[in-house]
Amino acid sequence: MIVNQGHLYAFKQNGSFVELNFEEEHLEQTTIQLLTSEGNVVFEETFETIKAGQKLDFDLSKFSGGWYVIGIIGTDNAHFEKMILVD
Repeated sequence: MIVNQGHLYAFKQNGSFVELNFEEEHLEQTTIQLLTSEGNVVFEETFETIKAGQKLDFDLSKFSGGWYVIGIIGTDNAHFEKMILVD
């Protein structure tokens, strides 16, 4: 479990599948990004609010090998939570 900017997140990885679990509500617009190590956005989804228990799944087998980062962007902050190696 990771705590950042007052929010709780949990990550689960099973092979090429990554699951991001929101443990608390985000009562603000929140954008989730998957970025390459070079900073290129390869996936982006925006939510008006996020409810506690909401999940977002990534299938990384669609992407080239290398390092990826999950970014969580709110109305007044941005943080990057997890580096993932895709073989």
